Amino acid sequence: MLNRLLPALLVLALLGPEPGAAQLKKITEALRGKPSEEKEARQRAKVEAIAHEMYDTDPDFKDAVDNHYREILREHSARAYQINTSSPSDVVVIREDRFRRHSDDVVTLYDNLAIQSYVNRLGQRFAPADSNILFTFRLVATPIPYAEALSTGTIYLSTGLVALLDNEAQLAYVLAHEMGHVYKEHWKWKSKLYFATKEFEERQENKKSWRLLAGSIAGGLIGANLDVKNGDWIGAGLGAMAVYLAQPQFNLEWDTAQEDEADEIAFQVLQTANYDVIEVEKLYASLSETILRDTRATVGFLGRPDRLWERQVHAGKLIEEALAAPPSKTTELGLLIDTRRYKELMAELRRDNGIQALYRDMFHIARTNLRQAVEIRSNDPTSLYYYGKVLELVGRTDEELNQAKELFRLAAENDFRNWNFGSHLHYALMLMEEGNPEAAGRAEEQIQRYIDSYSSYRLTEFALRQLPSHLDTLFDYMMLNGRAEWVPTLPKAPDGFAFTSGALPSQPGN
Repeated sequence: MLNRLLPALLVLALLGPEPGAAQLKKITEALRGKPSEEKEARQRAKVEAIAHEMYDTDPDFKDAVDNHYREILREHSARAYQINTSSPSDVVVIREDRFRRHSDDVVTLYDNLAIQSYVNRLGQRFAPADSNILFTFRLVATPIPYAEALSTGTIYLSTGLVALLDNEAQLAYVLAHEMGHVYKEHWKWKSKLYFATKEFEERQENKKSWRLLAGSIAGGLIGANLDVKNGDWIGAGLGAMAVYLAQPQFNLEWDTAQEDEADEIAFQVLQTANYDVIEVEKLYASLSETILRDTRATVGFLGRPDRLWERQVHAGKLIEEALAAPPSKTTELGLLIDTRRYKELMAELRRDNGIQALYRDMFHIARTNLRQAVEIRSNDPTSLYYYGKVLELVGRTDEELNQAKELFRLAAENDFRNWNFGSHLHYALMLMEEGNPEAAGRAEEQIQRYIDSYSSYRLTEFALRQLPSHLDTLFDYMMLNGRAEWVPTLPKAPDGFAFTSGALPSQPGN
């Protein structure tokens, strides 16, 4: 996908500054001109007609499709097993930073059961009653925004995608859209198109053969310049269609009809659940801005990046239809946009996703996510510290650097567990820049506190190994429970053994 988007970025450089929607429209026009688009639509319509015809009338074709689809189901089951049994995150200390790290080598589940449960329960509300498929909705930990709908009924959303969403209405739309792909058996339709494409190619070859043969007879050129037997007359072969069908995205990405159908299901869900459909328009505007700022943000659920404008147009039509519909009794009670639970959980998800983005140098996503986390939960020392770090790294003005210094100060004040020891160090270094005796004295104090906090954490590491590895998320759970300063009691040591390498603080400030 990124390779297809890079030419668009070159186009943007020539187009000059314009609103995101206008830029995306020109990207689409530049990458897929209208004649090419119309030709593609005609070719695809022919292939789809062959798929319908042969699946209903040709037993061999039907068997080939069904076997191919069963193989997809098997592969998707294996993929789900690989993701669902992947190693959990681990806590690492790199220089002055302590954070939860997720693997870059394989896709791993996001290590927060409260948020996982919330997303799954929300998705289950939209599962169609007439479907035999059992759906499940899971989060994977990566700042790259993408969604994946497996044929088996499992829907994966990345933390990077969810962190881009502004409210529960937008999350409901994404979940319902991905569910729509599975509900409408779009993976099976891919299998049909796969074999129908081969049939279409053969028919095109035969058609070209007879046309050229007739032309050769008329011109008396049989055997003169073309070796019909060896097929050299084919020349460019199937022409543009052959090249088009050879592209991997023809079989690996959802086509326009499938995306539109999934969108229609998503809008039905939003209206039935009484969510405000206007939020879909805002979602596309946010995703457009993200893609233009960082090409790594592929946003998989959108399909091909050069179709973003088309998706926006289609969503706009569905919004107009929804707004034109007569209001229901539930609508009179007020449209749903957000919930308190969503906001509370997003503070944690955006913080964790922002930290992962920061270490991948995805600074725009990191800064946005961490700012939002601090706005929701202003006493979280981890959010404060890492938001300060990203501002210190990319800040260009005195105002941004002063804000970073204040964030480090607040992080140090709220870090009663002594786990964000880096906040003391960064605050000290920024105090030194003031260049006066009073600030120098405070900087020295912060350096000492950094040493004390770092040493305290290192001394407790042995004791921490006796506790669950996802202790950080347990603290998050207790914060949701209204116990922000909770600390666990260490387990009792077996006979003949003692925890001699330190202990967790028994109360805030120790």
